[in-house]
Amino acid sequence: MKVESLLRWPVFGIQNYPSLTASLGSKDAEAPSQAGNGMFDLDSDVITGLVGNFLSINHVKNPIFDIDLLWSYVRAIAETGLRWDGPSCLVLLICAVSVISAPINSESCPGPSRNKERLERAEAYFQMAQRRIGMLHHANSLISAQCSFLTAVYLMSTLRIMAAWKAFSQAGTQCVGWLAARGHIQDSMDGHTSEIILHKTTSGDIEQHMEDSLYWSCLKSELELRTELGLPGSSLNEMKYTHLYPSPPSPRQLSSGKMRPDSEAFRERENLETGWFFYLAEIALRRIMNEALSSRYWTGSWYSSPGWWATTGEREFQQYVEKYEVKLETWQNMLPPSMAFPREGSDKIGDTLKAILRSHLVDILDVLYFPAVQAVCCQPIQELTSSVIGIAKKALDNANYRITISEEGYWVRHQGTWLMLRTCSRSALQLLAVAFRARSESSLSQILPPEWEHSVIKVIGAIEYWEPESPDLTVLLECLRNLTSQLGIEATS
Repeated sequence: MKVESLLRWPVFGIQNYPSLTASLGSKDAEAPSQAGNGMFDLDSDVITGLVGNFLSINHVKNPIFDIDLLWSYVRAIAETGLRWDGPSCLVLLICAVSVISAPINSESCPGPSRNKERLERAEAYFQMAQRRIGMLHHANSLISAQCSFLTAVYLMSTLRIMAAWKAFSQAGTQCVGWLAARGHIQDSMDGHTSEIILHKTTSGDIEQHMEDSLYWSCLKSELELRTELGLPGSSLNEMKYTHLYPSPPSPRQLSSGKMRPDSEAFRERENLETGWFFYLAEIALRRIMNEALSSRYWTGSWYSSPGWWATTGEREFQQYVEKYEVKLETWQNMLPPSMAFPREGSDKIGDTLKAILRSHLVDILDVLYFPAVQAVCCQPIQELTSSVIGIAKKALDNANYRITISEEGYWVRHQGTWLMLRTCSRSALQLLAVAFRARSESSLSQILPPEWEHSVIKVIGAIEYWEPESPDLTVLLECLRNLTSQLGIEATS
């Protein structure tokens, strides 16, 4: 389902299809130049404000820190200045991520996400952190894995994708090293896999919460990127995790904050609780995604059977779709009120966490329906059953829907910006592929959603905005422009 795979479909007739991954490796996105020495930005009040912004916008999505411990690092820097140690590295990385972070729906095009001064300031913090991170690479500590993870988040946010992949792999490897050093990894009963076993203790519940959260943050971030790049990662995914979900925040975390004003401590506790609900919902979706992919690609599955799109195999495909549609409906029914989002409609949510969950739901529906679009575009039309064509229509409606709801975050820089551009491009290519096929099979034009051309143009506009920051986007943009031109679509944003 990678973008590169869709570009190989015969319906497009692209002779020399591009390797987007190779373009990423040939030239990393250029780092913003640094302006000045950044000494003003080391003011304790500035750092305090940036850390607070990070906790409100970023930490809630990946709650891998003990907030009280983090604030103790900030106070130490205010008292003694930066040191050549892990806490200083961590705080500098938090500042770098915070500078370029903004709530969803807070920016429009053109917005400050590509503001040169803002990027230079973030890069100054990042480079100061990178001068300190070398001493952490071989340390068995939580903070070393946390710093590698935040490095990857920053690199993803600045669209340096190959560098981010390496940083996520490093974070996953450090997470495995930490767990191994703590005696939390042992061979499973069959001897073929390893199990991660965390021993619950009353005194160590905060540390366990951080271990749980770090494990899941590293794993899900690594899997998201590996899916698009087709590259290996750390050994984290090869291990069996004994806990279905991360442990909840400890009572001390929810009652802490005595060193800060009551209003700030209350807001942090509220964010921690909200973030945990989000975390559980997101992990549950990731489990459904992994199960759906495994069910499709395991040896002997319906997908590996010749002619599954014809009458002899359509029932298994239909059952596969229905099974996971029910799982997704159950998931949505079980969402707590703080995470619930509308079942229908494409209105802007205005809430980052709900918007992420809605996008992930669309991701899984894309996985379920995608084989039908592939069949419509690549198989003899006379062999397709009405059921397969019906699911293909659902796929195209879902693709159009993804593009519409993603517009809420088109101009906001965040960890998932590049991934959003990739998934929206995949949706646009599905719409274009069926439109190309409809030129020879006119009946297929009926399954294209209304105003689908406008959705494709929206994607091209978003890629144009971010294209200067990642070389693969230049290649992708050219492909989309050529395809729309062949269909007579004026691709102007």
